[in-house]
Amino acid sequence: MERAIQADLASVPGLRVPLRLWLLPIAGTLVYPLLLNSYSAAAHAAAAGAAPLPRLALFIAALSFMLAALAVSCLALGSLMRLDSRDSARLRFLLRLLLVAAATPPVYVLALQLTFALRISEYLNVLWCVAWALAGAATWWHLRVAQGRENSRADAILDGWIPALRVTHGVAALTLLIVFLAAHLANHLAALWTVEAHQALMKLLRLWYRAAWVEPIVLSLCFVMIVTGLVLVEFHTRTPGDRYRRVQTAAGVYLLAFMFAHTYAVLSGRSAHLETDWLFASGGPTGLLLGSSYFLIPYYPFAVIAVSAHVALGLRIVLLQHRTHPAAATRVTYAISALGAAAAVLIATALLGVHFGGGE
Repeated sequence: MERAIQADLASVPGLRVPLRLWLLPIAGTLVYPLLLNSYSAAAHAAAAGAAPLPRLALFIAALSFMLAALAVSCLALGSLMRLDSRDSARLRFLLRLLLVAAATPPVYVLALQLTFALRISEYLNVLWCVAWALAGAATWWHLRVAQGRENSRADAILDGWIPALRVTHGVAALTLLIVFLAAHLANHLAALWTVEAHQALMKLLRLWYRAAWVEPIVLSLCFVMIVTGLVLVEFHTRTPGDRYRRVQTAAGVYLLAFMFAHTYAVLSGRSAHLETDWLFASGGPTGLLLGSSYFLIPYYPFAVIAVSAHVALGLRIVLLQHRTHPAAATRVTYAISALGAAAAVLIATALLGVHFGGGE
């Protein structure tokens, strides 16, 4: 069936992208809320105490739905890796849409925050599905009529600033990593032992990064990274790049959305006089698995993976510029990314309620 559809589409002028490379990621993103809600329904049914075999079936169903939700970002990233980088000018619309699809977990959280602020959160899933259905239609139309074009004069002027923006972005990222992020991730890892260990370390670290002169610096660095990051994403989605650049850009877009969502959540919580501690992050007393914040299960681990991948691939560029052998630079990239993936699994384990030292 797919071959027949693609044969028909191949005859449409301007369309040269296989159907599966754009339709499947968009379809996956469209049904993302359904996958999350199906997970929650199956998990609650399994916890309600059914007979052993039905309970096992419900547990497997819940796990399957959550794995499918986790796969949505991976599906979009896979499509990004397969698109022809030499055709970036014509495919920039699709590239940018797939980057957003790869960042589905934080984008969904942002959508939830926006609809809640507008008091229309009950319509979130309908609005989400309509938006991505329209995105699919727009993608089909764009691929049907899109033609490559030369960069505009504004693009040429902006391109002249790209080297300086890269340096600014990198310095801001390194400073943020040293001043805040490394300690923040270590704090979350402490929860793998006990929540009390996390809380004790958090109180100590807050003396530093919530100091009157440090916190504005942290927020300013986030702002610089977001602004420069958006410009770099615009540049890298209209110019050719290798697969490493595609992954780095995708990780950057994920982090942009995550920084918006996470900063908004924390500042909103503090303005409402809530303690933004471990319970705040892990869904309250009911936890993420069975609580109302189950949509955060894909949100957190991918953020840690995105941080490590973005940093590792940025370091790879620096190493290559300093004439490090490409194989050695790539090994460093894979090593840092693997450490980040391991940290993501450990932090996710703690967030799901596993603490090896006992406690909550």
